[in-house]
Amino acid sequence: MRAGATSLILACALCGCSGAAPAAFQRNARAAERAYAAGRYTEAAAAWERAANGASAGHDRDEALYRRATSLLRAGRREEARLALEGLLRESPHGPRAARAAHDRIVLTCEGDAVGCREELAEFLRRHPASGLARPALRRLVASFGEGEGHLLRSRLEALGGPLDGTPISEDLAHALAHSLATDGHLERALARFLAAAEAHPYPRGALWDDALWYAAEMELRLGQPRLAIAHLDRMLAAREPALGNGSYERPRYGEARFRIAEIWRDVVGDRRRAQATFDRLYREHRTSRLRDEALYGAALIAHESGDEPGACRRVEALVRELPASRYAPCARHVCRTAPALEARTCSPYVTRAPPRRGIPGRARAGPEDGKD
Repeated sequence: MRAGATSLILACALCGCSGAAPAAFQRNARAAERAYAAGRYTEAAAAWERAANGASAGHDRDEALYRRATSLLRAGRREEARLALEGLLRESPHGPRAARAAHDRIVLTCEGDAVGCREELAEFLRRHPASGLARPALRRLVASFGEGEGHLLRSRLEALGGPLDGTPISEDLAHALAHSLATDGHLERALARFLAAAEAHPYPRGALWDDALWYAAEMELRLGQPRLAIAHLDRMLAAREPALGNGSYERPRYGEARFRIAEIWRDVVGDRRRAQATFDRLYREHRTSRLRDEALYGAALIAHESGDEPGACRRVEALVRELPASRYAPCARHVCRTAPALEARTCSPYVTRAPPRRGIPGRARAGPEDGKD
């Protein structure tokens, strides 16, 4: 019974359940699957070739030809695999496996010569912007440009930008261009690009919307504008919304943004009261953030350094009680002499050497108005 069900699932996967495939196709496909699972990749490739020859539908044939190529690749016959992919693309340039075959062929061709494949990668992006492989192809294209070639990369990305505007890859292109500008020190232009990306791909549709505002804040910090950096991060956090029932709308950058705001108030602006309040808010509101313990300890440390021992003790007692696995919990007595001790755990010296901080790029001296309400 189980073997029959497995065969039915395999047949559906291979022919899309669009109708009964020819018996020869199904027989050879099952043989290919068995050989592949057993590590007999050359035998699997031969069986997939027979399956392709016995296929009646284009989808079945494309799948068999693609699986033949992957079997050859696993067998170490790379040149034969490349030729098999090229053959599939000639026969079915717009078929269901075209994007995958094109990407795999480029990867095989580009080994050791990424620079020589820039045009092929660009053409792949133009032809398959909605493919799940478009982002890896874009990353490969960006990585092919080395130090001192930023202007060439940006020229290539800008040439792609027009034709790909409005496609699923356009947001990633905008970010790649902005990051290239930032890497080469064009901070104001990078800032403008990140903000434009946030506007063009807003929440909730923009997958990189929170990244755009995060990096805009980083640019502001490097330009010596800490309050504008906080404004961008506040804009991101203003979009937080609760989810009814299971699940969450929490973005990966939300907790980091709150922590960053606290750092900026503490380390750049010099407003430790606001920094402490922001750390406390992160602990209270970002219940799933990995930074909750770090934020609570940061708030306790500010209280301790300000002479507020009750405030410091209240926070580290909560840390030990609610987050005992934290690396900061064993250091509770560093800021509160009466804090409970954790048995069999000692405070790591690096925790007490400096307050929790993520580092501020291009740390600027506070302006005359900074630190004031």
